[in-house]
Amino acid sequence: MRDRPDRRVRRAAGKSDPGTVEAIRALHVVRASAIKARTQTIKQIKSLIITAPAAVREALHSLTATELIRRLVTSRPGADRPPLPLPTSSH
Repeated sequence: MRDRPDRRVRRAAGKSDPGTVEAIRALHVVRASAIKARTQTIKQIKSLIITAPAAVREALHSLTATELIRRLVTSRPGADRPPLPLPTSSH
């Protein structure tokens, strides 16, 4: 005699709470999408840094992704900060 119910009976009943399972599945999809978007954003920022003026490249090239984002957020012009000066062309 077994302690667990017959497998056919368990399979016929299905999941006990399909709403919870679907909610967890949706959270996994959203998380994977957010991670992918974050990765793509960081790659795009690093690509832009490659073409930036030398002074900007030197200031940003050794930063981790988190440090880079923090630096860029604080360098963004806002109501309380003047915009960063644009590099002058040597042409």
